[in-house]
Amino acid sequence: MQPEEAKSPGALIDAAVRGELHQGEALRLCKECPELVTLALLAAAKRIAEQDTRIVEQEASIADAHKTYLTTGKLPQLPE
Repeated sequence: MQPEEAKSPGALIDAAVRGELHQGEALRLCKECPELVTLALLAAAKRIAEQDTRIVEQEASIADAHKTYLTTGKLPQLPE
């Protein structure tokens, strides 16, 4: 593995995407390419919001299925 100082900004971004970015590397990326960090934060915020929406929808679906089971005694059909 290359030392932190030898990694290019592209290599640092690749490490971030893989979840392998270390604190020192993140700080270096912030100093050298703040515009990329801004874009990365915006993308992460969007992804988190999308996942939160999906979780809320899944929880509602589970609650509906549970209610159906309690009132009918039958398991609802799973979506395909």
